[in-house]
Amino acid sequence: MREHEYRGKEIESGKWRYGSLIVCGATDKTYIFEKGHSANESEKVGEEGCLSILTFEVIPETVGQFTGENYCNGKRIYEGDIVTYKGIGLPSKGIIEYEAGGFVVAYAWSLTKKLYWKHLFEENEEHQLKGIGNIHDNPKLLKQVK
Repeated sequence: MREHEYRGKEIESGKWRYGSLIVCGATDKTYIFEKGHSANESEKVGEEGCLSILTFEVIPETVGQFTGENYCNGKRIYEGDIVTYKGIGLPSKGIIEYEAGGFVVAYAWSLTKKLYWKHLFEENEEHQLKGIGNIHDNPKLLKQVK
């Protein structure tokens, strides 16, 4: 079974938080409930009718899902990561996106063109995916592509 994990930037500190995604229906606020925490039943609902346990309110636009894959250095790959890859032609740069039930790499030079995920993770050593940042912390990386 695939692990469902998300990341998002905390509103207060700007720190990345990793865990379960919670969107409060009463307020439309977005939260990350970090792994390793638990709550008893009496702590689950706060004043607004939302979870008040160890959750961190995050900026909704920064939320990205874990792809289920890791880079060669063991670091997890998330939606919104900026990557370089080689194989399938010349070395290139792209953004990890979730589309139509799966992950793709959108070419940074033309975000309408996509490289399907399965091509990157076939057992072919030519396809080396390297994370170089993400679209929220490093937007200038995309401007460096031509």
